[in-house]
Amino acid sequence: MKAKELMIGDWVQVPSEMNRYKRVCSTFDMDSAVLYRPIPLTSELLEKNGFERVPQPGCANPYHWMLEKYEEESDGLLFRIKAFNNPFRGMFVSIDNPSACETISFGKQIEFVHELQHALRICEIELEIKLED
Repeated sequence: MKAKELMIGDWVQVPSEMNRYKRVCSTFDMDSAVLYRPIPLTSELLEKNGFERVPQPGCANPYHWMLEKYEEESDGLLFRIKAFNNPFRGMFVSIDNPSACETISFGKQIEFVHELQHALRICEIELEIKLED
């Protein structure tokens, strides 16, 4: 990995420590980026983080994953994240943020956990990604 791909708070794998997960905590960690590997964004990881598999009848891709969060008091939608796994082009993400009155679709394939973390930060969404149970 290249240091410029990382931000403080990103999750990475440390191959020299039996692929243990590590959170980037400082710029020193970023300087050591060559020692890290990115964590692939998989359907299993999405489901572990509360994303639900939603059918898409009639589409080339039979389903996508969706996570919705609501405000506790008003039940108003805080945000909705959809992840689409295109069998030919990989994972793509769309984020609805009603409080900002916008939907952002990331045209770049999101292959790794740290890329999803960056997309969430851009949309000002705080969502802790769980890697282990």
